[in-house]
Amino acid sequence: MKNMHLVLALLLAMSAGSALADSVASAQAEISALTQQIQAAPQDRDLYNKRSQLYHRIGEHQAALDDLKKNCALEPNPDFQELCNMEVQDYMKIYGVK
Repeated sequence: MKNMHLVLALLLAMSAGSALADSVASAQAEISALTQQIQAAPQDRDLYNKRSQLYHRIGEHQAALDDLKKNCALEPNPDFQELCNMEVQDYMKIYGVK
């Protein structure tokens, strides 16, 4: 009975690891597609925002910050740009990236 619990726990752990790997692979594929879209439309803030979120999801904090900064730089409204820059500062403090 004890061995059955160990086997079940191992199978659950393997399943979770597989799901995480699939999630990372999916995010990387989306990042690749967004990178191509950004090359075609480098002024599209939404693309940088989406890619930043994906980078964040897979723990690529420096890349996420870089896209967040680019998103802010493209913001035409000075009031929103100031708010965006505050988010950048918060992200830098939380994740220790520059």
